[in-house]
Amino acid sequence: MDFDIWYIIAKRYKIPIIIKENEVLVKEKKNWDENEKKNFTTNAKVMNTLFCVLDRNEFNRVFICKTAQSIWRTLEVTHESTNKVKDTKLNMFKHKYELFMIKPSESINEMYTHFTNIISGMISLGKSFNNKTLAKKTLRILSKSWAPKVTVIQEVKDLSKVSIEELLRSLMTYETTQKK
Repeated sequence: MDFDIWYIIAKRYKIPIIIKENEVLVKEKKNWDENEKKNFTTNAKVMNTLFCVLDRNEFNRVFICKTAQSIWRTLEVTHESTNKVKDTKLNMFKHKYELFMIKPSESINEMYTHFTNIISGMISLGKSFNNKTLAKKTLRILSKSWAPKVTVIQEVKDLSKVSIEELLRSLMTYETTQKK
């Protein structure tokens, strides 16, 4: 939403303190400077936003957290887990990606829905794709009955410049004409 919000999540908000006679004390709110007030307010806004978007189960995991960062970290561990778990999940998605093929009774639209679920999962775990990679993979997952259309697309279009949406429109148009 904005830099200050992400800063509060990334760099843990700390309640202002003072050290008095070798004792650490929480600074009274009336003595906070403008920056301390701003950080406190931003942390409260971020916490409120996070609380509002969570369902009851997620909320119950984080309601005891005192800062936006601690909420974020708890959610991060819960949903992304450790790097080892992320790597395992990514490998599972890669395996699905590599083996993915259109089913005989599946339409282009249905195929693309399944394909994007795999791609989205990989992207959420840090994998990135360019248009050319996705376009080439989309053409490879089609059955042999699509071979003439695939050949035409490969010869006529520059796959590095064609958007996946444009490619799908072309495939869906071809699919519609074939059904006639």
